[in-house]
Amino acid sequence: MYSESSRSALSMLLLCVSTATTATAGFLWNKKQSVKEMGQIQAIDASTPITTSPSACYSGGDQELESLPHWSFVESTKVHYDRRPDLKGILSDCEGSSIGILVSGPRRMRQEVAAVCSSGLVNKNLHYHSMSFSW
Repeated sequence: MYSESSRSALSMLLLCVSTATTATAGFLWNKKQSVKEMGQIQAIDASTPITTSPSACYSGGDQELESLPHWSFVESTKVHYDRRPDLKGILSDCEGSSIGILVSGPRRMRQEVAAVCSSGLVNKNLHYHSMSFSW
């Protein structure tokens, strides 16, 4: 009925159309999911009151940083210059049933944090993990 070249061209056309249809369906599904997630993020942002203090945002338990207002993260962050922070004091202020401590920095700092975590004097629920990078 059809010649060999016509069948090949028709098969190639069918293959291209099915690929384009599948790609379009995947794109539209991904766009729908993205809009749904954006609605959830906006709902979380709208439910976070602006008048609360930064410490009130963290007292509720587990909460992702991305869901907090930007000002609360900036105000609750302390940057120390010219000296190393009081690591023992910081670790002693941590409360919780299981606290993971991830240290990445100079060897002396890793040793100091490891000594505080292993001493058991600060908090018995500290779990120490060290990462060192070499360039």
